[in-house]
Amino acid sequence: MSEKSQDEVQLMREKRMASQSQSKPNLTSEKLGQIPTDFELNVINEKDTQHLISFFLVLDRAWRSPFKLKSNFARQASIYVATSASLGYITNQTDHDRFGQFWTISPMGIDFLGELDEILEDIAEQLEADPAD
Repeated sequence: MSEKSQDEVQLMREKRMASQSQSKPNLTSEKLGQIPTDFELNVINEKDTQHLISFFLVLDRAWRSPFKLKSNFARQASIYVATSASLGYITNQTDHDRFGQFWTISPMGIDFLGELDEILEDIAEQLEADPAD
């Protein structure tokens, strides 16, 4: 491509980015987009509590008794194992360039496990204080 044609391409891109859409939104597209949600701090529903407990169980197990990558526990809790691994809370890395067959907790996972423990204790206290819910 010649330099002149590169300049022309750049100019066309700039015009395209600056132009306004010629189509009008229809009812369907107007309904799409961000939907405001009601969010209250310090209010955790039963589903959220179940997720927190599941993460706690995975991290606690990786800390106390590391489990095999293909164990039944890893399969049954696969979404929590995968998420914990992706976030760096558990690992199977044993050395800089070596990987093992067991999920173990990472230093960041130990910190998060402590935070989860505090959160779950607060939830338990709230449930004890108001058993009607």
